[in-house]
Amino acid sequence: GVLNQRGDAELTIQLEGDNTIEDVSTGIYVLAHSASTGIARLTITGSGSLDASGTSYGILVQSNSGNATLTIQSADVTAENSSSSGGGVTVRAGESSNASLAVEGGSLTATGKSEDGAGIRYTFGSSSSGSGTPSLTVSDSAIVKANGGEGGISDNSSTDIQIGEGNNSGGIVFDNGTGTVYGSVTLQEDLTIESGQTLDIPSGASLTIDSGVTLNNEGTVTNSGTLTNNGKIENSGTLPSDIKGNVPPSITTTSLVDGTVNTAYSATLEASGNPTSWEITDGSLPTNFTLNASTGEISGTPTTAETSTFTVTATN
Repeated sequence: GVLNQRGDAELTIQLEGDNTIEDVSTGIYVLAHSASTGIARLTITGSGSLDASGTSYGILVQSNSGNATLTIQSADVTAENSSSSGGGVTVRAGESSNASLAVEGGSLTATGKSEDGAGIRYTFGSSSSGSGTPSLTVSDSAIVKANGGEGGISDNSSTDIQIGEGNNSGGIVFDNGTGTVYGSVTLQEDLTIESGQTLDIPSGASLTIDSGVTLNNEGTVTNSGTLTNNGKIENSGTLPSDIKGNVPPSITTTSLVDGTVNTAYSATLEASGNPTSWEITDGSLPTNFTLNASTGEISGTPTTAETSTFTVTATN
């Protein structure tokens, strides 16, 4: 940490390789203590990764009188607090000042693990409520994930949090599982949207899945902007229909007819998107039945009456 009693408190961390800070109250602490002057600024940069955890704060950037700023450049940062009302990341500024967080490439995953903790928390002044300007900007296709019992992203200001794209393209922000694309984003590493989570591409925004990258969707993706797939989409959730580039198949068969014991059975699944292979990815077919991996035909002769539940995945 860095403490300045009378002026600005500034710290730059250049990451190399994988780094961990744990078993402390606050993982990283930058404090401009003076009641009359001083800004607090933390910059984390480099090609490495950082996992900072503390019982109170993962990362705390605090100015008692002026602006407070946290900037992450290209690095992959994880921050969490485990047992208090602090945040995974907390940016605390003086009354009527600016509290800003910028993620410029790379990623930030911030988690408040206690019931009243927040993933990312902005505070102003020393009371429970204050006035100031909290902001979060993402650029260079950065990904921010914030989760907490009190909220993914929270603040005590009378001014709403300003979330948007930075100077160079944009990024994705998940607030307790609700994701939004800001600006123009090229997905450069695999991303999973878990069951119950959403990702929205609003009008004017765009998301491109780069070659060699996989978007694994188990939740819901909505699109009023542009979604382009140059890589791979693995989907077990809900996708929009207006995908550009490589469109994943969609199974159009909605039901299978019943079979009859001791009578040969055959049904061929249909799908859009020209599937090249079919497979059972969950559950199992009835006894004596098979799925043709090339054609999607389910066939066999039932010997007993039974009900089977299974999931079929089509791939192109």
